[in-house]
Amino acid sequence: MTLARAKRLAVPALLLASATARAAEDPLRLPIGDPARREKTVALVLDAVTETASGASLKPADLPARLSAVRILFVGEAHVSVESHAVELAVIRELSRAGRRVSVGLEMYPAEAQPALNDWTAGKLSEAEFLERSGWMKHWSYNWDYYRGIFVFARDNGIRLFGVNVAPELVSAVGRKGLDALEPAQRALLPQRVDWDNAEFKRLFRSSFDEDEFHGALPDAMLNRMVQAQAAWDAAFGWNAVKAAQASEDPKAIVVVLLGQGHVAYGLGAERQAKLWYQGKTATLVSVAISDTEKGRCSIESVQASLADYVWGIPEEEDPRYPTPGFATRWVEKDGQPEVIQVDKKSSASRAGLKVGDRLLEVDGRPTADREAIRTAFADKRWGDGVRLTVRRGEENVPLDVPLRRERPAPCKPKS
Repeated sequence: MTLARAKRLAVPALLLASATARAAEDPLRLPIGDPARREKTVALVLDAVTETASGASLKPADLPARLSAVRILFVGEAHVSVESHAVELAVIRELSRAGRRVSVGLEMYPAEAQPALNDWTAGKLSEAEFLERSGWMKHWSYNWDYYRGIFVFARDNGIRLFGVNVAPELVSAVGRKGLDALEPAQRALLPQRVDWDNAEFKRLFRSSFDEDEFHGALPDAMLNRMVQAQAAWDAAFGWNAVKAAQASEDPKAIVVVLLGQGHVAYGLGAERQAKLWYQGKTATLVSVAISDTEKGRCSIESVQASLADYVWGIPEEEDPRYPTPGFATRWVEKDGQPEVIQVDKKSSASRAGLKVGDRLLEVDGRPTADREAIRTAFADKRWGDGVRLTVRRGEENVPLDVPLRRERPAPCKPKS
């Protein structure tokens, strides 16, 4: 999956109801970020790493030498890309082989999961025990098998894993009411300063949405709250990474933080927030697919040099390996039923008739008490399987049979 296809930033789900897939600007070609690189482009090379400052093409094994002075490395992933996670594993493996003392910060976990992460690394838990005790389905919505290789390598090599996230309820609260409305206990989970009022950061944020939404359709107050929510998320990631880096005096120590690409691109997310509190050297690396299916599989030859310190060219994946629900929900306290607030137009759920505003009652006959129950229901699904949803629509209970099938490409035009 290309960065262009995964371009939407990791905005809290309840803020995405009006977002669409067509971006106002190409997020790979924005003249923002490092002033020395933002007006330049660099080649994107398949299965190679481009150092954007010099334009040099590197092998993965070359990275440790280039990162010898770096103490925090932010790596941007596409959550449902097998190739993107292979890049993350390769980065961790090469740094470990080079003798760096690696620890890995994880977007998918908050601090409360640390005991389970420690026991996993110590070899005390089976995979099933770890997934249950760490709350994988509670904290993360993506298939474990995308990440399994990273976790197994960390366990087998004694690499410390730690969560850098905060509860989604905190970020959603900022999106609804702003940073100043957080409860004291929530505010204590963030650094003292969250830098959200930045023109380039806002431009990157805007590039994730349909351009029409920013021509009078989205009030400034709402936009600012959404930007604050994204910045709060980035601040938590950066702050927790800094604390981990500062906890070690080993000059060979390096913290590798695995985050969604939107939190890493152009150094405007987690890295920018981290630099408010950390004087050590940091760097960014983003994997980018070299073609874009949405544009007829055209080859992406170059990206903006300021996109990251290092860009790694990977193959395009037309579809995720594992099916996803294809919709987002929010919890409605008054009746305890998840409300559908977004449906991917290209998803199986959309083709089966799921609508925004539906209240989700059951998945495969099991009550949907929370998001964890929905994720658990989809965890073992594969393409070709089916799922049966029961929704409350108005005053009726409506059953929906959803065959989990990938979208068929447009038919080829006959040769003239």
